Amino acid sequence: MQWKSIQLLKLCDVRLGYSFRQKPDFVAGGNVLVVQPSDVAPDGTLAVDPSNCVSLQPEFCLIKGDVLLINRSRFTASVFEGTVGKPCIATSAFHILKPKDPAQLLSEYLALLLNSAAGQGLFKRQIKTTTIPFISLGSLSHIEIPVPSMERQRALVLLEKINQSYVRLSSRRAELQKQIAWAGLVSAHRKGGPRVCYRKGRPRVCPIKEKLS
Repeated sequence: MQWKSIQLLKLCDVRLGYSFRQKPDFVAGGNVLVVQPSDVAPDGTLAVDPSNCVSLQPEFCLIKGDVLLINRSRFTASVFEGTVGKPCIATSAFHILKPKDPAQLLSEYLALLLNSAAGQGLFKRQIKTTTIPFISLGSLSHIEIPVPSMERQRALVLLEKINQSYVRLSSRRAELQKQIAWAGLVSAHRKGGPRVCYRKGRPRVCPIKEKLS
């Protein structure tokens, strides 16, 4: 099925994040949280550091559904869910995209597309060749993206959520299996089984002639 391609400028309001005159001076008890690129994981998960507070007039704050795109070095997109509890602003290290019509474009689909191999390929044709790769607001606005039906967008977003859940569960399962294996090894040692040595704080089976440390 052929999907129509539309410029981001026609689909979204696009703006640059808040420009601080200097490095933000974080203060305890500040009224606004600052979102930085370090808050965005490679998979697009957003976890705002609650200690990154400043005292500012709450202008240009993020609203639920805003898509934050890191605009230099790594072009990772994340959806702001609006569940932080304080007003938030994103620094100028982000371009912020707000779909004009949620019935035409889902924020979650947009972030998913931008993080995909196809989306990253679009950036490669637009980035500025400086020391640190950078995509300008103008270049981003004129990128054309495929826009499937709303039903297909929802299906793609759901599939991605299932995939991420599977990855997290698989990682957790591997970690639990490792912990169980170490626990069994330590238990066997206490019962007169294989001896356990500790090197750099981690247990391992001692060679037969090695003394316990």
